[in-house]
Amino acid sequence: MDSRLEKLFQKQSKKTKFSNESIKQLEKLFSIKLPKEYKEFLLTFGSVVIEAGFPDSFIVEYKDEKRVEDILNFLSKQEIIEAYNVLREENEYEGEAQIPSYFIPIAHTNESYNRNYILLHKENQSIWLTMEDENLESDRDSFGFIANSFSEFLDNIKNYDVFNC
Repeated sequence: MDSRLEKLFQKQSKKTKFSNESIKQLEKLFSIKLPKEYKEFLLTFGSVVIEAGFPDSFIVEYKDEKRVEDILNFLSKQEIIEAYNVLREENEYEGEAQIPSYFIPIAHTNESYNRNYILLHKENQSIWLTMEDENLESDRDSFGFIANSFSEFLDNIKNYDVFNC
């Protein structure tokens, strides 16, 4: 992890520490080998709340467009499990889960009305974002691509000029 990110995350509020055991429990629960960089992040920083005024933005590619989103916090082990269970519940109107089972929520954005979740793809370890889009027939169709890996995602966190991305 580069020194820029270490400086950023060292200054943030930490809610929960991760241990090797809690990471192993997540891997067993979700039948996944978590990416090395993500495990290192969890062991070093845990669940982190990004404070206002710090670089917290990333770019999402969605429907041939790019847009900027902001991170509010990386989730604790319990929050990951709870968010997964909620997102996997069937929507009473559509009769299907909001996310496929191959996604695991690892963080969320700071949208106060509709919180979007940052997701780790279990199979190829790419990073995605749940997107709110009233024009789609199903919530399951609304995912924006963020990065090919967790380390690429971290490398892309910075302050972006919203009008020039």
